[in-house]
Amino acid sequence: MPYTDADRAKFQAARDNAALAARARAISKAGGGKAGALVQLMTEAPVGDTLLAFFMNANPMVSGSMRETVSGLMGGLPRDVDVSYKTTSDKLGKLAGLMMMTG
Repeated sequence: MPYTDADRAKFQAARDNAALAARARAISKAGGGKAGALVQLMTEAPVGDTLLAFFMNANPMVSGSMRETVSGLMGGLPRDVDVSYKTTSDKLGKLAGLMMMTG
């Protein structure tokens, strides 16, 4: 008997719940309270993957605000100036943390 879309959705929900419970256990085991939990969440995936997922799924107004914030933190040069930045995931993670604190 083939699976229906509703069956597939239930299986996916069960997998998602199991993955979420495993993440919660790992964060709890690492300790550090709320700060430790934030570090665990921020370092779970590569920063580039996290940012890509954010910008692909975020409301355009939110992603625009993020772009403005990053531009402001990095010096906000005019659009006609071609600039490239090179960084490490650690430094980019710190920038993400700074953006969270500054809004």
